[in-house]
Amino acid sequence: MLTGYIRKKAVKIITAAGIALTAAALTAAVHLSLRGAEASAQEAGGAGQARDVTYAVKIKADSGKSLTNLSDSDIYSRVTFSDGDTITASVKSDYKGEIEIAGVYVSWNLAPGDWQLTAGENTLEQGKHGFIHEYVALPEPVSKLTMSIPSGAQMCDIYFYTSGELPPDVQVWQEPWEKADFLLFPSHGDDEHLFFGGIMPYYAGECGYKVQVAYLTDHKYTEKYRVHEQLDGLWTVGVRAYPCFGDFVDEYSSSLSEAEAMYGAKNVERWQVEMIRRFKPLVIVGHDFEGEYGHGAHRLNGTMLQKSVPDAADPEKYKESAAKYGVWDTPKFYSHLYNRDNGVIIEWGEVKLTNFGGVSALEMAKRAYKCHESQQRTRYKVMTDGYGDCRQFGLYRSTVGEDIRKTDLLEHLIPDDELIKVRPAATPEPTDPPTPKPTEEPTEEPTEEPTVEPTEEPTKEPTEEPTVEPTEEPTEEPTEEPTEEPAAAPTEVPTSLQTPVAAEAQTALPMYEKEAGGNDFPVLPVAIISAAALVAVVVVSALIHRKKSK
Repeated sequence: MLTGYIRKKAVKIITAAGIALTAAALTAAVHLSLRGAEASAQEAGGAGQARDVTYAVKIKADSGKSLTNLSDSDIYSRVTFSDGDTITASVKSDYKGEIEIAGVYVSWNLAPGDWQLTAGENTLEQGKHGFIHEYVALPEPVSKLTMSIPSGAQMCDIYFYTSGELPPDVQVWQEPWEKADFLLFPSHGDDEHLFFGGIMPYYAGECGYKVQVAYLTDHKYTEKYRVHEQLDGLWTVGVRAYPCFGDFVDEYSSSLSEAEAMYGAKNVERWQVEMIRRFKPLVIVGHDFEGEYGHGAHRLNGTMLQKSVPDAADPEKYKESAAKYGVWDTPKFYSHLYNRDNGVIIEWGEVKLTNFGGVSALEMAKRAYKCHESQQRTRYKVMTDGYGDCRQFGLYRSTVGEDIRKTDLLEHLIPDDELIKVRPAATPEPTDPPTPKPTEEPTEEPTEEPTVEPTEEPTKEPTEEPTVEPTEEPTEEPTEEPTEEPAAAPTEVPTSLQTPVAAEAQTALPMYEKEAGGNDFPVLPVAIISAAALVAVVVVSALIHRKKSK
């Protein structure tokens, strides 16, 4: 009986040992497979491909504050450091010797002010540019670093990367241009894609021209999440210079007079003149003078450019910005939908972009608009007809002559053989926008009114803009081949214009092709160990049972 008891115990012990060995072997296989997948992906993407290694980094705050939601890709689950704090980030023990941190990517709810990052013997001063999407490249890779966070800072997300070329969704913003080729004046986040269409993906993302965006309003006062959407949309279409924002609150106005009373026409003009003098653009693009669908802020932002563009060249107007930046006479000023019967029509759907995998400029505008997630439930969309036709622009003012080809906003500023080469569309029949008739422009110069400052931040959920349903919009007319195209007069190319495909604008452009890759890590030895363990259990058990049967 004792012998039988020992046999049973032996079987149980050996079986348990075999199961434990098998589990350990399988765990090792999974662990090594993950490591192998990372190695294979890095090899497939090139030896210089950076990897997101946030999973291998432990972060903690000196205050003991929980930081678990800082890598969930959710801008709403932020952490507020009311009294300031120090965050320590270190590579987990399981990955030490294999992984080192070469860069830190932080998303803030608001610009945090000055903060410091210490890695090894290097202390880096950050926050001076006011970016809320901020990438910090370390002088050399480290396994541990600390971040000194100022009081009141609100952090949304933090990610860590190894050395190499960063993934396309990591936004490494540069400061606004000192001198721009294009200066765009949208009023709110998403207007730049809805109404300016393919301008950014083509001129910035494809050609590398210096495109600067200056928003009239700043969503940080009311809907902070929309600033993240603005940055995501701009980055998607290849804009790399951080945008500028006017000190105006986003509030809906249904008429020009209401917007003037809300913002102060002179305040808007002062800001526009400063932006023009600061960036000295070759081309300015603004809103439809009728506000597209009648939005008062669109109308004010668009119509004030009629005065601001020439005033920016007058040293007697707004002397403070003239003293700071000098004066500037912009060669070309376009308004969305202006002179629809004889304006510029750019068929963005036919302009294919090599830097974006061959998709059209129109498609890229649509993709960028989708970055504005809070606006997807509204009725607005990127359009090629009606009040939102993003193909049509009218030359309101020019110092280089009238457009002849009318298929490129840089006509007369670059050689003809570099202009957009797509067939022009037949001009669609103009239709009245779905808005009340515009109020008459005041003849007297508006008096200065203070900028509206919010007293406290609204807590209610974001609301949609009032939906003024448009009247019947025209269907797009079929395009016609032109019979003869008049020859453009020879012009000199301004030396200030940047050569297309500027190197700084071509770094880390988003690509939409699936990258090749695979996991060819040799996990066979681990699998053999696992199989051997199972076989050992079976063999030993069989021998014991065989001896017992005898």
